[in-house]
Amino acid sequence: MADKMDREILLDEEAQKLFEQLGGIDRERGSDQPGKPEDLAGALLAEEDRRDEWRMLLVEVVYLISGYLSGVRLSGETPKQREGIESLLAVVDKLSRSPGHDGEILVRYRGAAFDRGQGESGGYVISLGPHTVDLPGSKAMANRRGVIFSHVPGRLSAAFSAMASLEIHTLHLNMLNWSESRARLKQSLEILGRYFMALTGHDMERNSSSFPRVFYNENDQPDPNLTLVAGLNSLNRKTMTALVAKMKGMMNNPGLEQFTSVYGALFAFKQIREKFLKPPLEINNLRWLIAAKDDELLSKEKSLIVRKIIDRYGSSLPATAQVMQGIYGSDYHDIEADTLEQRLKRVGDFLEVVDKGEHGAAIEKEVLQNIEHRLGDIPEKLFDSLIIRGNTLERRTRQGETICSMLNSKIVELLSYFKRRTGTKKKMKEMVRRPIDFDEQDYETIARDFKTTVEDVKTLLVLLKGCFDRECRFLRGAFEKNIPDFARHEKVFSFLWHYLKEIGNRSDRVAYLNSLQALVSYMANPYECILFLLQDLLHSPENLDYSDRNTMMLANAFLQKRLGEHYYDSEMTPEEVLLSDDRLNRELTSRIAGHLETEQGRLFQKIRTVHELILASLSSEKSTGSPMSFRFLFTLEREMYIFLSLVGGATAHMVVRSAVKEYGDAGSEIYGLAESVQNSKELILLLQVGVRGLARFKDGNDLPLLDRIIAQEPFFAEFANNSRAEGGVKRLTGWVAAARKQIIEAAMIEAA
Repeated sequence: MADKMDREILLDEEAQKLFEQLGGIDRERGSDQPGKPEDLAGALLAEEDRRDEWRMLLVEVVYLISGYLSGVRLSGETPKQREGIESLLAVVDKLSRSPGHDGEILVRYRGAAFDRGQGESGGYVISLGPHTVDLPGSKAMANRRGVIFSHVPGRLSAAFSAMASLEIHTLHLNMLNWSESRARLKQSLEILGRYFMALTGHDMERNSSSFPRVFYNENDQPDPNLTLVAGLNSLNRKTMTALVAKMKGMMNNPGLEQFTSVYGALFAFKQIREKFLKPPLEINNLRWLIAAKDDELLSKEKSLIVRKIIDRYGSSLPATAQVMQGIYGSDYHDIEADTLEQRLKRVGDFLEVVDKGEHGAAIEKEVLQNIEHRLGDIPEKLFDSLIIRGNTLERRTRQGETICSMLNSKIVELLSYFKRRTGTKKKMKEMVRRPIDFDEQDYETIARDFKTTVEDVKTLLVLLKGCFDRECRFLRGAFEKNIPDFARHEKVFSFLWHYLKEIGNRSDRVAYLNSLQALVSYMANPYECILFLLQDLLHSPENLDYSDRNTMMLANAFLQKRLGEHYYDSEMTPEEVLLSDDRLNRELTSRIAGHLETEQGRLFQKIRTVHELILASLSSEKSTGSPMSFRFLFTLEREMYIFLSLVGGATAHMVVRSAVKEYGDAGSEIYGLAESVQNSKELILLLQVGVRGLARFKDGNDLPLLDRIIAQEPFFAEFANNSRAEGGVKRLTGWVAAARKQIIEAAMIEAA
């Protein structure tokens, strides 16, 4: 076998000469010199640095826009403000030319205290595709980057404070077709500057002889976006007022239910789109509190809620934003008790109004469904800290003071349910340790959680109890016999994983993991299961759970076609899955790769967490603060590299490449730690998995990394000079050669 591989390598030399003559590989790009260590955590931080460059540009955009508007409002347009517009256009020029985003900058208020000038800047977030930045994130960025970024938090705080003082809770800038929109943005800012200046008391009269600076919406409130439409299209007050009145009478017509305002509905009409210029910049368009993209359609129910909120709170933008954040907020997973109380109280007050109005039932249903969904994201320990007495919520402050609040009865009912669910979950988790009895309240709680009947729950729990013997040992045969009955329940996988993922006994754990593979094969829904597993893995990327290793092993298994034909009777995925795509579900991996792009930040943080603990566990001088063994951490990192190699995509490639860069460099810190030699076999195996995974990306720019491993083979042989690791180095050398061959051949085919 070795002789055959050697002959293939010799034959490859001519192929490589031809390949290099074709210009298929840029050897300079991404080359790495031996002895120049760059560890995995450092490479991921380097990627974070690149993301920081985006974030800094986003901060600059918002700083310049808010600074211009607040400055003009106070003192009119000055040469300095005009210079600010030119600076803004230059920054947006740079952003518009850069790849990797959808062309839409969105700033929205998401729920901190909106007290004028008192900490309101903490409630905003800026986003551009996968790139986001808020005030805490800017401070973390400054800590990472040092002096060069030290000004960013202050600049962002000033920008957000200016937005709060202007009562701007959403700002949307569309950079698509930027060459056409560039001059329009400059004109839009000038129109908005005059608008905010007029709101201070100048030129607010309806019968002003000059061109109106402020136009009014269907609720007779000043509207910056209708003012922009009028200004960009030279519409006088009479024309605009008539247009708004006509549109207002049509808002409930079929096809317009999705729009939250007359402004939003205007451009639903082809004639208006063709005749009128649409502003590239929008201020306080409420759709941006719940939508992320310009072409995203809102449901009829969401639009009804927004319209009702406007009816209820009118021009009170802080109250409007608070209700919207309460219903549609995405930050409940790390919410504090005081913020939760404030949101639920505000939403409850809104429900009291909804009860009496048109479409009340539909609006109430939408609100309560969203609140229920978001309460499900709240950590269980927060529910443990709450006391519910009747319609009163009690919580204790950090100072030990008890705070009581009256809440809407339907909101209280939801809170009570989730508090009960927390107790029932604890019982379920105890099933792997001791026999558990459930009462009627438990059955009702689980039934509601699973959207099924109490009788079905009782049947399910009988089935589940039958999968454990008297000593609480897992019975694989009994479980697999019951799979058809388990599979009738839509959420059964998440239920079983959440409650039983921490089975302690190893043989039981392996049997359970294989049983879950059989269940998913029967249910034929691997995509939803993998998304659930990734959510579980990444929910707290700064921390590790013992279940993380099993999460990744299952995810790797679920990527395979014909899952039911083969199970991994161990807690490690065999490397052979990297060699062929015959069993790989390509449609599934493509969808997962797209999902990973949106989770890049949390994924990088999770990998850094794992790798930093590996380094710490190998060093006698560092304390990990974690009881997790090197063996566990090694297996987890290995499973993650296999998963990313199978899934593919730019994010996965960057991680695997960074891993090979570190493990394939003799100068890396990881080979010089106190326990490194003792764990040489595992370290070589991690490099081998990385090499085999890297070959799958077929990128010629990765060849220098493989060449470096070959050049440093004597070091690896000396490092692994023990019976445990010698064979691993020989296999590694062979796989490096095979990977080079695979990459070169792929590039030659592409060049041809």
